[in-house]
Amino acid sequence: MSKALLLYHFGSKERLLVETMRWALTRTARRIERATARVDDPVERLLAMIDVVFSDPEANRRFYRVYLDLLGQTDAAPEFVALRDAFRSIVETTYARIIASGVDEGAFRTDRPDVASRVVRAIVDGLFLRWLQEPDWRPTHAAYREDCKAAVLTYLGVEFPLVSSHDQRNRHADGGEELKAGGSR
Repeated sequence: MSKALLLYHFGSKERLLVETMRWALTRTARRIERATARVDDPVERLLAMIDVVFSDPEANRRFYRVYLDLLGQTDAAPEFVALRDAFRSIVETTYARIIASGVDEGAFRTDRPDVASRVVRAIVDGLFLRWLQEPDWRPTHAAYREDCKAAVLTYLGVEFPLVSSHDQRNRHADGGEELKAGGSR
């Protein structure tokens, strides 16, 4: 398929980007739904959600780089504002539903699943921003996923082991170390 045909179909590069991002978001939300629907335990359900979000280093890197670029252009392109708002709604609604079910089952301690979903999103996005800056981003992806699990569960009042079978130290280019199982950096 040629670039000209794509632009003809979508009308503009912006519209193509918006529809591509909307497709990626909807696909991720469906994958979260499928992965969490099969899980009875609320903590395991939340961990399954994080596993879906931290699915693949290359895919995560592409998505967040495009998404950050899109955020930078929201003032110039109104289509991007609608996509940003749709992203926020899809993500936070999905997170709030999973958190609320965990609260109902007595696993999570929060009075406001809607607020907790925003905080969980901030943890996820913050760790992705930090991860994007890693010189060795591929091998550190799993460590950031485990850090995310530990941070989210800690925020929701769930005890999470700092050491697990995945506990391996990763050397960073700056000489620092990182624990793969949610340990301190």
